[in-house]
Amino acid sequence: MKIVSKYLEFKNTIEEVEGIGKAVFSRDSNNLIWHEVATKINNLLNIRTSVFVMILNNQIVQIEKDPSLISPLENSSVIEIDEENNLSVGKYVAISKDILINIDEPSDYIHPKFNLTTSSWIETASDDEITEHIGKNITKLLYEVLSIGCEVTVSGEKHQQSLSDEKRKALNERISGFKLAEELGSPITHVAWAFRDDGTDTVVMTTDKFKQMSLYCLNYGDKCYIAAELLKAKRNINTTLEDFYSELEYIDEINLENL
Repeated sequence: MKIVSKYLEFKNTIEEVEGIGKAVFSRDSNNLIWHEVATKINNLLNIRTSVFVMILNNQIVQIEKDPSLISPLENSSVIEIDEENNLSVGKYVAISKDILINIDEPSDYIHPKFNLTTSSWIETASDDEITEHIGKNITKLLYEVLSIGCEVTVSGEKHQQSLSDEKRKALNERISGFKLAEELGSPITHVAWAFRDDGTDTVVMTTDKFKQMSLYCLNYGDKCYIAAELLKAKRNINTTLEDFYSELEYIDEINLENL
């Protein structure tokens, strides 16, 4: 697609205008002020069939026939082309001299930048930014997996035990209560445990069965934390929930002493 005109790398500043007050000024790399450019273009619209496209990070974010409807975003570019063709908001494009070319959507990047020379995407994020991104993503997955919890079987029936911070604390407190009751000479033999907060899945079991269940659940929670650390070491920026569960299966298959 042939480019008629282009206004690149806008920078926005807030300036005082006499009689008006504060206003936003968008200037391109040639120091042209966009609202002044748009006004001049609009005076010629009756003899032009142009379409104006705002691009940010190689992605089309706005398409207008009336340039005054565009308010350039910081670091965005606005180009004018003869016709709309197959352009749509969300598509990825690159400006190559006076031609607008379609490019593939980037994947597996944090701060992607398109390299025209190699016609490929490159990563511009620093090692620290990548580490931070990976850490936040895996921590979010960890909390999600813990919230879902693990499946346990009590008296032949399956139940789902959440392992959120609150639930793991409740398990530990109940076990501590058993120890305290035993020390006081009034041992507890049975316990009613609610697997759901609304009480619709409450099971009565012996304290020994409860301790066995708690040990399994708490061990599962520990494995979740180990899985999170192993995944961080792999430095995959797009780790998924499926990846997390695969790592848990891997931990189950090996001896933790060999990690």
